[in-house]
Amino acid sequence: MKVLVRANTHVDLQIPVSTGPPPRCTWTQVLAALSVSLGSMIIGFSSAYTSPALASMTEKGSTLQVTEQEESWIGGLLPLSALVGGIIGGPLIESLGRRNTILGTAVPFVISWLLIAMASNVGMVLGGRAIAGFCVGIGSLSFPVYLGETIQPEVRGTLGLLPTAIGNIGILLCFVVGSYLNWSNLAFFGATLPIPFLICMFLIPETPRWYISKNRTKEARKALQWLRGKDTDVTAEMQELENSNAENKKCPIEVEEGAATPHSRCSSVSVSSLFDLFSPSNARPLIISVGLIEAGTTLDENLCTIVVGLVNFMSTFIATALIDRLGRKVLLNVSGVAMIISLSALGGFFYAKEIEKTYLQESEMAMLANFTDLPANTSISSILTNLTDSATINGSFAGLNETLSGSDLPFSLASWSWLPLTAFVVYVVGFSIGYGPIPWLMMGEVLPAKIRGSAASLATAFNWSCTFIVTKTFRDLLSLLGAAAVFWLFGGFVVIGLVFVFFLVPETQGRSLEEIEMILTGRKKDVHVPPGYEKRVPVRRMSSIANLKPLPMGV
Repeated sequence: MKVLVRANTHVDLQIPVSTGPPPRCTWTQVLAALSVSLGSMIIGFSSAYTSPALASMTEKGSTLQVTEQEESWIGGLLPLSALVGGIIGGPLIESLGRRNTILGTAVPFVISWLLIAMASNVGMVLGGRAIAGFCVGIGSLSFPVYLGETIQPEVRGTLGLLPTAIGNIGILLCFVVGSYLNWSNLAFFGATLPIPFLICMFLIPETPRWYISKNRTKEARKALQWLRGKDTDVTAEMQELENSNAENKKCPIEVEEGAATPHSRCSSVSVSSLFDLFSPSNARPLIISVGLIEAGTTLDENLCTIVVGLVNFMSTFIATALIDRLGRKVLLNVSGVAMIISLSALGGFFYAKEIEKTYLQESEMAMLANFTDLPANTSISSILTNLTDSATINGSFAGLNETLSGSDLPFSLASWSWLPLTAFVVYVVGFSIGYGPIPWLMMGEVLPAKIRGSAASLATAFNWSCTFIVTKTFRDLLSLLGAAAVFWLFGGFVVIGLVFVFFLVPETQGRSLEEIEMILTGRKKDVHVPPGYEKRVPVRRMSSIANLKPLPMGV
């Protein structure tokens, strides 16, 4: 059938095309994700090091004695240095490449651990922590960008969470090994972790998108072919990458100008705000450790941290299994609800504990006042006689003993001693399935290609600055506001975060980076397509005389 139309008329026909089963994930993509994730294990080990190490440093007979102020700086210097690494890391991944930047952190990591292990004074420990923190900042920035640009959309969520899972192994490993080794030997152990990371990073290629941005098309195709498998036709994906790069070059923008565009602003605010609202979670080993002490738990502190670390590690695999099935926003919402419940429960427990403490103090003072209400002419010998008389003790202190035992209280927390550890476990589970790993994953997805390095640098630096502030001020906040107010404050941040996620955070499940950017910039509508059909529909443009015939199914 032929239809005559005007010569300047164009007709766009779009049809969803069945694509069959999604492409299989190749072992090369798994190797790439695993190699990068080994660096995340070093970051986890570095972040958790101060918990067992400071306990060892403060023991009697330790070769290195630290003051309370020095303890604070040993713990807080890593996030402060990571802030600097995050700022510098953005330009590095753009100029040197994602892989080379990541690779460049391995040797400094080894140096930092050896410097700590052989430290004869606190200055050497601080120097080692500063170097490690700088590498942590670069790594936490570049890992999600590398994975976002190399893993296919169908499994990007699952493999993209692998760094978080293996990073939690690093935390758990530090807690377990740290219960047997002192601070120096634990640092020697940490110096061995970058070795397999260094070896594996030599086995994987640079990202195809970075090669394309540098007009190195042949190397880009070779890298993409390695990632997708030797039998996979990568022509269509290469064409998509080249078209996206060409479109970006048509409208070159500077970082300041790019940050002012709606897409860049929305993406950067999404990532940065997620980091900001939940930055207390980055200091969770400190928060949990101090929180358990404040709760007065009788359980061993090392055992509690190991239990929490194990729960943290196992929970991440729940997110890994569900993220490509349920999407990012569902897990973020579930995560937020779990964290709100746990933080509210902790706040309630500490509030009740403060009431109990106040009641006991007032009752004790009242009983002592009654006991010491003696005539002015009473001799000291008679007072001593009364104090040593069993009848006096039993009679005068009977009420006090009853009060201190809790039988005279309007409520008792003795039966609620299980609550703090349980609430912290729920908190860690909630954090690990959503707000722990997903913001880092989305940083590699929603940031625009034009300013991806600079925007990721800003988000990472902002995250580590918040972590430094929380780490340095958490104990002061406890003293100033009390534990109940602090945990309720954190819970309030999570409530704000839930509202933010609902209205502003985009869903990126199953979409390529180019498609995400087109949707966020308004160049493409986010249309729901039934399962089994591709969202990127083909377009056939016809001009003048259009032959309206059934399109072949293979188009």
